[in-house]
Amino acid sequence: MILEPAENLMFLPFWILGDILYGRLDEQMERYLDKLQKLRHELWKDGLAGGLARYSIGRLIPGARLKTLNTFKALWNDFNDQAYERAMKLGMPDAPPIVKMYRQIQTGQISKLEFLHTMDETLFANLDVTVGNLSWNPVFLAAYPSVQEEIRQEERRVRENLDDDEWKAYLSGTSTMLMASILETARLKPMASFSIPQATPTQRIVGDYIIPEGTQFVVDSHGLNIGDANRGAGRAKYHPRRFLNQNAVSRRYKFWRYGFGPRQRTSWPEDALLLPSPDFEANSARSSAGRVTEKIPWGKVHDFCHIQNISPSIVYHAAWALVLSQYTACNNILFGVVLANRHLPVAGILETVGPLMNMLPICLHIDREQYASEFLQYVSHNFNMLSEYQWSKAEHGFSRNFSSAMAIQFDYESDNPKSPDSLSSHTRIQSGVPVAIFVGPRDRVQFNYSKDRFYNRDIRHMCDAFLSVIGALLIPNQKLESFFTQLIGPSVRQTLAEFGNWASEKTRSYGSETLVSLFTEKCQSAPQSVAVIKGSSEMSYCEIDECSKKVAQKLLKCIAPGDVVCVQADRSTNWIVAALGVVKAQGVYCPMDPNYPPALRDLFCSTANARVFLATDEASKTSKPSSCQIFYSVDEMVATQVPKIGWHSSVNPKANAYMCFTSGSTSFPKGVICTHGGIVGFEKDYVARMTVEPGRKVAQVMSPAFDGSVHQIFSTLSYGGTLILNDSNDLFDNLKCPDVALLTPSLARMLDSINYQNLRAIWLLGEPLVREIADEWASVIPTYNMYGPTETSIGAAYAQIYPGDPIKIGKPTRCVRIYILDPHRNLILPGMTGDVYIAGIQVSCGYIGRQDETGASFFTDSVCSGPGQNMYKTGDRGYWTTRGEVALLGRADRQIKLRGFRLDLNDLEVRILRGYSLATAVALARVDDTLVALVKPEDINIDDFRLRLRDVLPSYAIPGPIRAVCVFPMTNRGKTDYTAIADMFTSCLNKRIWPVASPPFEDIRSKIIDIWRTVLKLDINQPVNDTDHFVHMGGHSIEQLELANRLSTAFSKNIGTLQVVNFPHLRDQVALFSCHTENVSDYGTKDAAQSLSSLRHSNASPIEGVNMANLTDAWNTVLARHDIFRSLYCVQGSQLVRIMSSSCPKVRYVSDIGIQETINDQFDLSKDVPIRVYLSLDLLILVASHIILDLTSLQIVLREVELHVKGGRLPPVTRRYGDITRWNQPAASEDV
Repeated sequence: MILEPAENLMFLPFWILGDILYGRLDEQMERYLDKLQKLRHELWKDGLAGGLARYSIGRLIPGARLKTLNTFKALWNDFNDQAYERAMKLGMPDAPPIVKMYRQIQTGQISKLEFLHTMDETLFANLDVTVGNLSWNPVFLAAYPSVQEEIRQEERRVRENLDDDEWKAYLSGTSTMLMASILETARLKPMASFSIPQATPTQRIVGDYIIPEGTQFVVDSHGLNIGDANRGAGRAKYHPRRFLNQNAVSRRYKFWRYGFGPRQRTSWPEDALLLPSPDFEANSARSSAGRVTEKIPWGKVHDFCHIQNISPSIVYHAAWALVLSQYTACNNILFGVVLANRHLPVAGILETVGPLMNMLPICLHIDREQYASEFLQYVSHNFNMLSEYQWSKAEHGFSRNFSSAMAIQFDYESDNPKSPDSLSSHTRIQSGVPVAIFVGPRDRVQFNYSKDRFYNRDIRHMCDAFLSVIGALLIPNQKLESFFTQLIGPSVRQTLAEFGNWASEKTRSYGSETLVSLFTEKCQSAPQSVAVIKGSSEMSYCEIDECSKKVAQKLLKCIAPGDVVCVQADRSTNWIVAALGVVKAQGVYCPMDPNYPPALRDLFCSTANARVFLATDEASKTSKPSSCQIFYSVDEMVATQVPKIGWHSSVNPKANAYMCFTSGSTSFPKGVICTHGGIVGFEKDYVARMTVEPGRKVAQVMSPAFDGSVHQIFSTLSYGGTLILNDSNDLFDNLKCPDVALLTPSLARMLDSINYQNLRAIWLLGEPLVREIADEWASVIPTYNMYGPTETSIGAAYAQIYPGDPIKIGKPTRCVRIYILDPHRNLILPGMTGDVYIAGIQVSCGYIGRQDETGASFFTDSVCSGPGQNMYKTGDRGYWTTRGEVALLGRADRQIKLRGFRLDLNDLEVRILRGYSLATAVALARVDDTLVALVKPEDINIDDFRLRLRDVLPSYAIPGPIRAVCVFPMTNRGKTDYTAIADMFTSCLNKRIWPVASPPFEDIRSKIIDIWRTVLKLDINQPVNDTDHFVHMGGHSIEQLELANRLSTAFSKNIGTLQVVNFPHLRDQVALFSCHTENVSDYGTKDAAQSLSSLRHSNASPIEGVNMANLTDAWNTVLARHDIFRSLYCVQGSQLVRIMSSSCPKVRYVSDIGIQETINDQFDLSKDVPIRVYLSLDLLILVASHIILDLTSLQIVLREVELHVKGGRLPPVTRRYGDITRWNQPAASEDV
């Protein structure tokens, strides 16, 4: 018989793999798959034939090839759907891969297209490789009878035992002659010497090289397998034993380098435990090591393992893997395991005295759809694989930097009963692992931990969870998903309920009051009380009530209940009248900041479906959004007469009251509508409403478009207080007389708390509170940290802050429930870090017209279910403290709070790219309270870019420092590294070096000092130093405005108050006005806060302690004494000639230097002298063309500069370039 391997075996692996992927195929499915493989074969041949078929453009060219491709895609999709339905209908006990993958599609882990591509590549694309190997292997075996005979003998030895399990292990083994022959065949006869060109889907970093996205590459199979000299002299010959004769070190290295270890580990997250450190809370001195000991159901575990034929250690390690998955919020986990090393092939290994233990990392994946029995088998398989390499060392390619490890101890306790006087044996093991679990002897488990890293309470919860999961694993028919809900026992749930305010009925039902009824009640009880003050004018409750009634009467003719009405929020008394008039007319109040760009105001109004716009006066009618067909001014509305109507009786507590916008994630804003009952419920809390009561004065400081301003208005007017509006250009003028104020931490940072002792208390809201601000204010007046996303009716929690105490947001307010959940929305143990959710009547129903966004953030309450009970995912990460308060740790997404405004940085990046077509990419990051940006390409005009941003973004969302670059910093996984971007700017924003001032700086410094003396009315003899702070010397808001005006006039620059606030020290302002305006990004105008690049990859020289005057004079002297530095190269006719510039190059002063941009800024030698020297307060850069400066010349120049700085005399220039014959000859193009 003549064997034709390629023909006879071509489809054997195809059908075997089909059965594996889809379960045992019936005749109908086999016919369907056979039809598909023929179509796929034709497409493969077209691809190998070359031409356009290899490129994506081939899909756009009509013809037979495209028709075949589309037919295959449609049939391939249909076949997989049918195969899945068949597998589900048959209820196969061992679910084939297609079932598991369809579950991943349904849960959003992969897309349908990704699934189809994966299955196609698995079944079809690798077929030729397999067939090629199966075809060539018999050929080689026929040519080498000795190898053939060795494999036969190997098979006979296994067959003699007639053990199916051993036979299967042999067929899948990696250390057999059979496998060695397959590997050697694949090495010598790959499918092709070179692969078809492929493209990298994302940017990759290989060593120190960046491989850009889309780079074409091929794999040189011949070079890797045969051409590699490391394979030895016989690398071109058939020698299967090369795979059996690998030494132990080689096998170890390949296992960790390519197999079980880093191959999986590279794509997995860090294994840090999501638990707070004791540093977050006040704690007393403590020892470094802690221990928690409990008993495990030792007997039940052993009985179960005996039935399941597995080791008890598998149960313990599997249980810890599941617990660790919860504590790391990740399904891919890593921890250390301690292995005994007693099965090494060394004589007498079992009798050897002393420890041979080794700690290795194990990587496991948690599939929550798996059954317990399946997971235990999976863990057992991984441990068997790991045990083969338990003698590995870290230098073979793995790390022992894991957060937890487990060891199983031998049972050395006696089974005999102990006498009362006998000592109990125990171990006290120390390890460098933060959490070390020791199971045994017998029924004991011991958790050792670092008290500097973890609380005892949290480790006890962890130990309880471990015991709970062990018990669950002993029920093999449970899905893993159910395990995580069992971690929370009744007592822990009760604790969480008390922390989260779950039992309060006020979170579930609205009261009878509304904003209108509360205001009306105050009008009736104290009609002459002052409601609003603006400068010298006042409005009483009865006056503002009458005016707002007139506005409402007019609105009733043009709006229906629940319609949104946009109001010009210009901080006038008419603004307050309009807001009240809208809610009285059963409308929804939506503030429009007049400082927003017109395009943004139009977008807000169209998103809200608002048809009516209320201007505060006739002049502001011109700012009407284009989508509003109806518009009035409040002045004209209050001039009408209206009948008396009981407005409060017609408003329902469940009715919508106001609407505010937050930043979206797809470049469209998200409109949030909140109800009367929600805000009324929140403000029922005396402290939450800023202790407002009759006569209490409240400063209106917050931005009108921010929901904090809604709180200021309605909490004041609903409870008889007086609202103080601003009546000057000074942003903080109205803070000098009120009793309470609501500020963002960024605003509070600008103020000196000592000067506002008229305030009885202050509430800080809108962004994370930092220690510095909290301590400053809390040491002077009662200070409260308030927390609440816009979606939860202003506030959901608050806490009074005391100096030195940890920052927390406190406990829930009376009408909300707070949950902290895992990524699967299951409750987690107190102390664990999770996602913060808010539920209750204050929660909005979602985003207007944004179903996708609503579905991603608003969910049916999974903890306290009930009619209409929803919960909102805030995107914040936090944990419950031991006192039952919530401590926040940051965001889970790219949303930030900046000076009280919520910004989605993804959204801003999209908006910027749409608003400025010349930008190809933009990346935003936050540095303290400043937004910074990188933009591509690197030759973009920053001034024009910033100007265009003002048309598409509100002022608070426009980045400060902006840099144009050619490439963004990337993480190891090919994603934009936003942390690195922030670091690029941090050096200039927070870490400046201030040397002795040189003459150009000194002139500016003197001028600014004179302005400070004038504004602050300082004595002429009082010194003003570089470190002096304008506010600390007595300059407050009015003086800051005057300072900004005087600086603008003196330096012919438009300086705003914000810049004076952001640069309060004298040295800051000197730097601001000393910047060279060319190639420097502005910040408001020309910014002194442009980022400094890292010094690691440049030869730029930092300056420390050098006299700037001497350094500047030295460089200018050396640049002027060499004519070559004035060279220009111009074309005259067909000749390239040198001419001399009339001016010498001089030092260029800049505030900050972008190193990479500066050194890569090309010379135009027809216009630019070929040398540049840049000097900032802390850096000097010399950039020169090679045409005039080589290493020798550079050394001469640097020596001359050094000599001049040290006060020496420069020698005369004895030889000039113009004196050399070559200098006067025409230069050819090759010379340049």
